[in-house]
Amino acid sequence: LPMQMEAQLEGGLTLELTGDQPPEGPGLLLTVRLHNRGSERVRIHRLFPLLLDEESALTLSLPSSVRERRWGVYKQGYQSWSYAGWLPLDGTDVHPRFFMTRPVQGDPAWPLPERGRFQSEGMLLLGCAQSGPVLLAGFTGGHRLLGRFELTAAPAQSGAPTGVPVTALEAWCEADGIGLDPGQSITAEPLLVAVAPEQEALDGYARLTGRHMQARLPARAPTVWCSWYSYYTKVQEIDMLEATIALQGRRETHPVDVIQLDDGYMRAVGDWTECNARFPHGLGWLANQIREAGFIPGLWLAPFVAQRRSRLFQQHRDWFVKGVDGVPLPIAFSPDWSDRYYGLDLTHPEVQQWLADLIRKVVSLGFGYLKLDFLFGGAMAGIRYDPQVPRAAALRKGLEIIREAAGEETFLLGCGVPMLPAVGLVDAMRIGPDTAASWNFRFKGLPILQDEPGVPALKNALRNTLTRQWMNGRLWLNDPDSQILREHQTSLTTEEVKTSLLVSTMTGGLLSFSDCAEKISPERLNWLRRATPPAQPWLQPVTLLGEEVPFLSTGWQGAWLLVLAVNATDQPRPLVLKWASLGLEPQTVCHLYDTWSGEYLGTRV
Repeated sequence: LPMQMEAQLEGGLTLELTGDQPPEGPGLLLTVRLHNRGSERVRIHRLFPLLLDEESALTLSLPSSVRERRWGVYKQGYQSWSYAGWLPLDGTDVHPRFFMTRPVQGDPAWPLPERGRFQSEGMLLLGCAQSGPVLLAGFTGGHRLLGRFELTAAPAQSGAPTGVPVTALEAWCEADGIGLDPGQSITAEPLLVAVAPEQEALDGYARLTGRHMQARLPARAPTVWCSWYSYYTKVQEIDMLEATIALQGRRETHPVDVIQLDDGYMRAVGDWTECNARFPHGLGWLANQIREAGFIPGLWLAPFVAQRRSRLFQQHRDWFVKGVDGVPLPIAFSPDWSDRYYGLDLTHPEVQQWLADLIRKVVSLGFGYLKLDFLFGGAMAGIRYDPQVPRAAALRKGLEIIREAAGEETFLLGCGVPMLPAVGLVDAMRIGPDTAASWNFRFKGLPILQDEPGVPALKNALRNTLTRQWMNGRLWLNDPDSQILREHQTSLTTEEVKTSLLVSTMTGGLLSFSDCAEKISPERLNWLRRATPPAQPWLQPVTLLGEEVPFLSTGWQGAWLLVLAVNATDQPRPLVLKWASLGLEPQTVCHLYDTWSGEYLGTRV
């Protein structure tokens, strides 16, 4: 290393592949560049740094010491709310399929896979739980192009000759059909390929990506009260004032940094500085009340989308991503907004100016914390003002404008966004679907859409909190979404509430809640007090392979080993701890404590 290969293609195209050792961690870093040395423009749709199939000269193998158990893949979904977790290779891939969820939680431009095929965004792991090394493949950047993977599993009866039940593995970057003129080049995002122990591979990939994308890593995670899970879109100005007064009176025992107003204050999505009748004094007045009470005012925005009935959409239809007929493309219908919504064209100069002015305005009103939601609207497929800008680059340009306009001191939380293009621009990231006051999704009390992986439900939020924990402190601070602590208007059991709170605090990201402090029982207020601030260092799942919701997570705090066990099943589950798998020497004598109850459990060998 380093190595370099070059291939001459038809039409004067030259393909260049370079491989080098990464600056830290295991693996091989691959970069593909395509040069147009011909005389005509060429449209580029995909760039493949890795293509393994039955016809290629490449083969996939792992060391013979790996005992073949149940092979599986750890995959990433399209954006914040999408599924992230393990799937067995003898099963089927998981995707949003309902007509209202697919355009929001997935990318409709990428067709659903057939049985035996698995799709992943940005990175994947291939291996067996607790059985030797894994194969990690992951793009370390998202400056301009979306990185994707498709894996094809071998039929169950045949098996691959190498012992790895995979017949094809493809990794590519979406170039979105941009034109490559004579003399121009295009470069794929760097791809890391590593065979190593799971934690070593994940940590190396996360560090390398954070370094390449210049991740922002705040020294501490703020504690946030937000309005959403108490008031939803019906929030009123008086609700915000009551919450501020209640929290101000409990600052000694329940310190909160941010009071954040969520969706429901604006005239329409897109008309952000026009408040509805429930906020008669306006945003600036409210921010001042919160700030004078000693808190940082926070505000929810969805700056890359707008409702059909908004003034923004009605007056500037040419600002939105269009179809081939020149008409703005709707993203989806929102039940919360009772309207369709559309994605802004972030390559349009007038949109860029409007966006910068908007962010400067809300920051000048006193909001030092911005929750930026529905950001995937900036990356939707369609026709843009500048057709030479790929979707990922358009999205990142919008985020760059927001960061510059907001300033370095404003805390930015990303939400509903494809992951890699946001690294280095947001301080924190929602890494899972919305939580809910129920374990599984329910619509008007009905148990429907239970197989949809990104619908609001505590189980879905809890899963992603654990399966994307490796991102925390490497790419940003993770946001596992709010804790729902109330005992009214909820179907959550006491154990489910405790589990959610423990997972949130032990994984060390943002801690937020929405319930009014005056309406939380003293017992649960005490739980909240004990969860603040979040633990450091943060726990990591022992493995991401083997089950949907990781059972065990561990982390060292000085001489103490912290162990978090999460039983996400419907049945009791024995807790068996094997010293070697926890990094302890055999015959080690340990003192055991239950940190939740404070009970000393004695010694174990």
